[in-house]
Amino acid sequence: MGEISGGPLELELLPAKHGDAILLTWGSLTERHHLLIDGGPASAYSKVSARLGEVASNGLDLLVLTHIDADHIEGTLLLTNDAGLNIRIGEYWFNGPAQIAPKLGVAQGEMLAALIGARGIPLNAASGKAAICAPDTGSRPVHRLPGGLTITVLGPDRGSLSKLSAEWLNSLQDGGLMFGSEEQALEALRGRTKLNPAKTFLSGGKGPPSVPDLLQKPSPNDTSTPNRSSIVLLVEYAGNTVLLPGDATPLALLTGVQRLLAERSLERLDLTAFKLPHHGSTRNLTKELLQLLPADNYLFSSDGGKFGHPDDAGVAKCLAYGKPGSALVFNYRNPRTLRWQDEDVLGPRGNRALYPVTGAEGVVLSLTAQEQEE
Repeated sequence: MGEISGGPLELELLPAKHGDAILLTWGSLTERHHLLIDGGPASAYSKVSARLGEVASNGLDLLVLTHIDADHIEGTLLLTNDAGLNIRIGEYWFNGPAQIAPKLGVAQGEMLAALIGARGIPLNAASGKAAICAPDTGSRPVHRLPGGLTITVLGPDRGSLSKLSAEWLNSLQDGGLMFGSEEQALEALRGRTKLNPAKTFLSGGKGPPSVPDLLQKPSPNDTSTPNRSSIVLLVEYAGNTVLLPGDATPLALLTGVQRLLAERSLERLDLTAFKLPHHGSTRNLTKELLQLLPADNYLFSSDGGKFGHPDDAGVAKCLAYGKPGSALVFNYRNPRTLRWQDEDVLGPRGNRALYPVTGAEGVVLSLTAQEQEE
């Protein structure tokens, strides 16, 4: 069963409110090892993480997520994404989309799998990246961890995993939560405010966003048929010009803008306000569009709750290619939007960020009458 290193085995039920967060500590008195089973709900994370920082600052040998219920996975997501706490995770045991069935996973499960991959943490290495489960026949393998701890997996069996895969698929389809790529899952995670610690390993996690770095990210244009068919409105009043393009794709919007410019014999269309298409998605913004449509105010309408909009790269494009001195106007205050209030992030072009008053949602932009050319 392996040599015991001489120290006590400690089992601690962390203060995880209505969920589970169980810490096992073992090994010699000079070299302690740690195993965390589940992370509790998001509402308990502050106390769970504080305790982990006290007793497991040297890292976790193994982190096991038993299943994907919120009171087990939310804290696990936060811990894995917490660049401020920055606890080393030697290996993960988690039956995610790749272990259950190709391209399946309940939303938070897919987010966690994408996050584990993005951080390069070994996933289910003990089982050759396959599912952590009990074999159908024969003896159960014994897994040995450093310091003398052994683990034998008693469940789930493969039949339970097979049934889970079908239920997951139905949940995803019913909720519109299927992600086509790891990046989409990470974008969705970035948009879940309660699942993001103050400092994350994702964009901006090791410091404020870098506009030059964000501009290097590939962002294929949106070609969605529903988005392409969005009603696009240009509103003009008292010298103010406001563009409201719905979720228009770049090609559809560019076609309409170029036609209008030709009709009015203009090289560009100066705007008082530009509500960014598709909530500020980088896939709906191009350098050409932003240069043809310089605006005093760039409006971002999204709390980021489902698809993680506005994209950091979309905001970066407005700062790099939009009108100098313009305002970024957000209708929600949350970690995703507040990161843009830093003058060092906004850059040297005189841009600024505007938000709702503290405690409020939604923002009012008062556009005064503008002098018009004769």
